[in-house]
Amino acid sequence: MIRRTLAAAVLLLVPSGLMAAEPDVATVRDWLDEQLYLSAPDGRAPFAFEVAGEPEVVAVASGVEARLPGATLWSDEVLLVLGDVILEVTAGEGDLLQVDVHLAENIPVTDPTGGLIGELALLEPRFSAALDPVNGIFVDGVAAAGGAGFNLSSGLAWLEAGAIDLRWNAEQVAERRWTLDELIAVAGLSGGTTAGHSVEMSALTVEGRYLGLDLESYGAFLDTGFDPLALDATRSMDAQSIRVPADFVDHVSLDSLYERIRAAEVSVTLPESADFNIAALDLTGTTNRLDDGGTFDLDYRYDVQGLALDVDGPVGALTPRDVDVRLQLSRLPVVGLLRAFERYVVAVDEEGAAEAVASAALLAEIQRLLREADTELRLVDSRLDGPLLTASFDGVARPDATASRGATGLLTVELAGFAKTQEELGRNVANLDALKVAAGLAVLEIVGEPVDDRPDARRYRLAATADGAITLNDAPIDELLALLAPESAR
Repeated sequence: MIRRTLAAAVLLLVPSGLMAAEPDVATVRDWLDEQLYLSAPDGRAPFAFEVAGEPEVVAVASGVEARLPGATLWSDEVLLVLGDVILEVTAGEGDLLQVDVHLAENIPVTDPTGGLIGELALLEPRFSAALDPVNGIFVDGVAAAGGAGFNLSSGLAWLEAGAIDLRWNAEQVAERRWTLDELIAVAGLSGGTTAGHSVEMSALTVEGRYLGLDLESYGAFLDTGFDPLALDATRSMDAQSIRVPADFVDHVSLDSLYERIRAAEVSVTLPESADFNIAALDLTGTTNRLDDGGTFDLDYRYDVQGLALDVDGPVGALTPRDVDVRLQLSRLPVVGLLRAFERYVVAVDEEGAAEAVASAALLAEIQRLLREADTELRLVDSRLDGPLLTASFDGVARPDATASRGATGLLTVELAGFAKTQEELGRNVANLDALKVAAGLAVLEIVGEPVDDRPDARRYRLAATADGAITLNDAPIDELLALLAPESAR
């Protein structure tokens, strides 16, 4: 879930701390020259910003105004043709400077050759930020539009949004260390294709918090030559795309990262499969120990409320309505794993190594890294709640050098609602799929352990032991498989 969109804008397009609190033409021109250097397509930024000519900087009654002629913004092989961009730099509160940016409402989107991809329409766009000229960072700001739309020039797809509000705040918490907060709120989003695909949601919010970010280390990362837009054409693109996040973690000092995505009243139409609706979606992720040699602790939670799948039969009847899953990874060697995947891709794509040999080497390296880091995976207090069946999950898995499979683990599952489910499935005696599901549930009810005070619930403990055995409630898993699919056991 790590994103660097807004954080990059806050950190990159800032001066080096040389601008005075009272702006004048000379200092604004120097600042713009530095920004154009930092954001040029030479490897120093996750996007590239260029202008067609020299900026025009003039003094005005309120401060300084600059015109950036023929501006373009590059990102992921897509160019946004911004046209002339106007900046106003004025004195702000205290020692801060106020920077306001004026953009066109209609922005063509092209490929690198100039071919038109589509057009981005922004209703009354505005960008306003408070700049700390001493530390060289936008400490507070907002980018907003009354609405937005994007249409492919082919007419095959479109996307529309209501009011968009993007806000951020940066606060210095220690020497060289900053905390950045960001919030993106969209009041309604819809899109579709002429093939019949569509998505709608009444609201979307994205939050992020970067704790203890060392700005000097971020600058050092940029100086390594990070450049997603000018990658070496003779090298594997996959290998280079893996290298970039690994370099980021290697160089950037950051204590922790928190992110959250929420959506309301989501509706998705998929002509080739089942349509579905979600009343509320809430995804959160926390990453800790980012400054500890590339070994992270991750804590993710996925909360889905009011899921409705447009499908008949047993699949529709057994689809959970509410999903709450929490996944924790402790001591995950992220940098080591990324470097291992990079070596694998280089071996296969660039050096011509046999894929089977390279895959075996990659698997061995992953096992070694996880074992040495003592990585642990946990499934915590997770639930699937449906109109018929409910399920709860808890589990743990960890590498084990003494285990024949290289790892051990235990997953505990509780299922409840057998009687109600069998009753519902029994109403579809003509449906072969329903009969098969009913038979499978009957076996599961038999092999499960009774749960105290819950006569319609069963518990299952699936274990991978050090001797390589896989057991269900202390019995070999083969016994259950033979009951569920006797023809495959013969």
